[in-house]
Amino acid sequence: METIRKYSPRRMFMVALILMLLLGVCFLSGALSRETEAPPLSLFWGEAQLLITWVEETHPAFLALEHLAAYPGEGYYLAKAEFLRQVAAMGDPYCPGSISVGDIFPFYLLCCEYLASLSDIHTTMHLPEGEYAYLPLAILWQAEGMFLEPTAQYPLGGEIVQIGGVAPEFLGKTVDRHTAAETTSGHYKNRQQFALFAHFFQLAGVVVEDNHEVELWLQVDGEMYSIRQAFAYYHHQEVPSSDFDSSASWSSDEEATTGAVTVTLLADNDILLVTAKNCTYDASFVAAMQSLEKALGDGISTIIFDVRDNPGGVSTFWQHFFSYLQLDPGLYGKIERYSQLNTRNPNIMGASLQEPQVAPLQDNPWEIVVLTNENSYSGAVWLATMLHDGGLGTVIGREPGSSPTMFGNPVEFILPHTALRGVISSSFFIRPNPLYDLTGDQLVAKTIPYGEDILEAALAYLLSLP
Repeated sequence: METIRKYSPRRMFMVALILMLLLGVCFLSGALSRETEAPPLSLFWGEAQLLITWVEETHPAFLALEHLAAYPGEGYYLAKAEFLRQVAAMGDPYCPGSISVGDIFPFYLLCCEYLASLSDIHTTMHLPEGEYAYLPLAILWQAEGMFLEPTAQYPLGGEIVQIGGVAPEFLGKTVDRHTAAETTSGHYKNRQQFALFAHFFQLAGVVVEDNHEVELWLQVDGEMYSIRQAFAYYHHQEVPSSDFDSSASWSSDEEATTGAVTVTLLADNDILLVTAKNCTYDASFVAAMQSLEKALGDGISTIIFDVRDNPGGVSTFWQHFFSYLQLDPGLYGKIERYSQLNTRNPNIMGASLQEPQVAPLQDNPWEIVVLTNENSYSGAVWLATMLHDGGLGTVIGREPGSSPTMFGNPVEFILPHTALRGVISSSFFIRPNPLYDLTGDQLVAKTIPYGEDILEAALAYLLSLP
């Protein structure tokens, strides 16, 4: 006969209590593990966080110094928040070994918009290598609007009043948000260079027809007409940047590679014209110094420095010319920030500061004019600014692309997973007389409208002097 074991109510209660405690511990440990478990990694979110870290640890705008009190400005922090918001909303297409330019391009555009908020042309993203569609039209963008320049294909030219159903100004502002500019002319230059790319059309809502054509409406002498233009394609190959390398050096045995500097005589040999297409040392610099020395020895006292279409270069370039002229134009100040990206001087931590120096009172036996336009940048603007701030010369032409006080000395970076490349400024250059920035003084003393010859205007100005 089978024996039935009976348990007391007390023993049954103890067993139930133990089971409940065990279940509670299991539930609690599971809940804790869920709370502390890291969220799934996002490729773009990680790249965005790294980019922000590099910018804020490298760019001088984030230093708490008096000269930088106006930077980075509220606009930067708004752009940063929007950047993170949009990146967080992106899908993550990342598959190891198969990410494409098409996958990363929306993220690239968000990076461009974020960096453009610093208004620093030396802090930008490089366009990824790939095929790009654009409208092959010759356009000009000015304060008055967007213009189609007359060509054999479109001899009438005219003002563009609509492009794919969108007003040109809206397209222009779309470009402005994604490209850095320091001056008004810099914005127009960016619009002229980038507005006809298909990716900006898409952002601005420009209608592209099924046959890959875009309709443009133009106005000439009050009359309207339309044209249709198909896209063209080109392959962009990325080239690493080395702009504004103040550590570069020069020796007289270097070969001429660009013929950067030329010296000619104008106005019956009474005016010396020094044309510099960039601010880099090569053998043409040696020849220019020799020609300058000879001309000064022959008694020439009127000099034109032509730095139109000069993208800049070595920051010490113009000191050699000032030495020959025996002029002291003062000195640019410089704040350099050292970081994980900027290791030019590994023995210095934090930042170094060199205060600007205003030019001293001095005799100036020369009549000097500097020619600039919207394609004058960096080192070219240094020359114009030093002569202007020191009261040693007159600037004639159009507003340059760089501001007189500027960021520079960019260092390169590569985001590790998307392989997107770009540059971040590590230095801040302060014009010799910073008071001009506070008073809003215009660098260009005589503005020459687009279409008029700047050199001819400068010659007329010089010949009119007593």
